[in-house]
Amino acid sequence: MYSFAKIGNFSKGIRVRFFQIFVFLSVVLLSQELSPQPIAPQSKIRLSGDLNLGINYYQYKEPDVMDITGPMFSLEGSFGVAYKLFKFQLDGFFSTHLGANEYNGGLYNSATKETIAYSTESQDWYLGIASRAGMAFSVAQREVAFIYAGFGYRFLHNMMIDKPNIKASYERDQGYLYFLLGVDGEVPINRLFSFLAEFQYRQLMYGHQMSGMKELGYDDDFYFTQTDGFGGRVSLGGKFYFHNQIALKLKLYFDFWAIENSDLVAGYQGGKYISTFVEPRNFTRVFGASVGVSF
Repeated sequence: MYSFAKIGNFSKGIRVRFFQIFVFLSVVLLSQELSPQPIAPQSKIRLSGDLNLGINYYQYKEPDVMDITGPMFSLEGSFGVAYKLFKFQLDGFFSTHLGANEYNGGLYNSATKETIAYSTESQDWYLGIASRAGMAFSVAQREVAFIYAGFGYRFLHNMMIDKPNIKASYERDQGYLYFLLGVDGEVPINRLFSFLAEFQYRQLMYGHQMSGMKELGYDDDFYFTQTDGFGGRVSLGGKFYFHNQIALKLKLYFDFWAIENSDLVAGYQGGKYISTFVEPRNFTRVFGASVGVSF
């Protein structure tokens, strides 16, 4: 949260590029050159799921204002139901700090309008759920392409830990409701191993953010709304098959969000107007690796 942050727009060219990549990957994964056997729908109901544990490097940044970085633990899972070409899937995810996240920013004095550098520990976690529906194509009992659209919700909690004799921290809660579009692909190499690829684009529909400013002497907490932004996820990996289609999955992934400035909120102390605040544009980047089991 920042007072009078400069408002700017993210490049629409990035969104166009993401859509182009989505179309390209969809065409490639549907190409029958992936296997000498034809891609065809299976006639019975199929259940699928996976559970993945991971470690990642997390970065949240508000340009020219602050950033939070550090390692985090992640847990992800999914459950899907498919019949012929149609598939529906539910995804869930959770990620939490490992006690080493660091906040680097500043302490703002509303009286003097000055900001001094400040660093401290940050405790962060986020979770979410997403639903996906689309077309699933299989080769030799393996799903080689899942092209989908859906909706998701992500919730983030952040709390900086004050240093001794300093009271500057406050809780932050942030939520994103978004539309998603993507493709999951599997390229079978032999009966025991497949390459994996994932590409997902996310369009923010509605974002809300709460800054607990009562803790710092303001009359009320600040509630912001954000409606412009996008995100995505790209991953590559491998899948090692055992008996009965149970498999071990290894993945490297990059996950990100880019959110524009919020609306403006006026801050008061004892009924006296102090300043007008905005939740500034921000970027979230996550680089990670995971290992899991799928069925």
